[in-house]
Amino acid sequence: MQNIQRLLIAPVSSRKYLIKQDAMNLLLSIIFCLFYIDNLMNDKLPYSAAWFKCSFLFLLFISNLCAIFLYVLIIPQLITLKQEQNKKDQIMQLRTLLQYKLHQYLDINQCLINILYFAGIILVILDFFGESPESCQNIKKLLRYSVCGQLLNRIFITGQFENTLEEQTIVEFKESFIKIEELKELSLSTLGVCPICYEEFKVKEYIAEYQCKGRHTFHQDCVLQWLKTPINTNKVCPYCKQLPDSINKYV
Repeated sequence: MQNIQRLLIAPVSSRKYLIKQDAMNLLLSIIFCLFYIDNLMNDKLPYSAAWFKCSFLFLLFISNLCAIFLYVLIIPQLITLKQEQNKKDQIMQLRTLLQYKLHQYLDINQCLINILYFAGIILVILDFFGESPESCQNIKKLLRYSVCGQLLNRIFITGQFENTLEEQTIVEFKESFIKIEELKELSLSTLGVCPICYEEFKVKEYIAEYQCKGRHTFHQDCVLQWLKTPINTNKVCPYCKQLPDSINKYV
């Protein structure tokens, strides 16, 4: 899910996720740059012996250096966003921040870093099948450590952030855009069957009214299960496939 779509659904959870993700990327960039500078100052990166890998590491260093600069500018803005405002103001403020050119530059730079790390994986794999002179061992180590660190971040840390965000998003979305109440006998005649499970509604069951334009109604358990479905990344109504009416105009 894109950041813009995510913040429309759950601005509070999205803000926390962005802060944690950006802070971790900032930390990894700083660590790589420090290791690169240390190797460079101690003459452990012989350009003449491995010009291609040294050039690759230099490009990775410049990209991470740019990322550090951008993260240092953006993270404080995320942290200092006002929390006492209503949901509409939160959405507008976060959306404005994510649409700044500064954040767009960060996204482009991060895509470049991801591409470079993907190329780094190929270089690491090729190293296992070839021999290199003793003077290039530090280059191989730096390349391996940087690639492994990035992979561990993507697989475990970012993956954990994503899982936590998904849980928080469902909770926040449920509280804001789904009205849950016990079905009264008087309203039973106005309802048919649940559009998800196709079973009739029963008196004293808890039903969930999705706050889309049509105000479609479902069993509480059915709609909560729908929100957890991986294909429903945008958390649209299972009947009309529309976002809640109050945020649909921002899409």
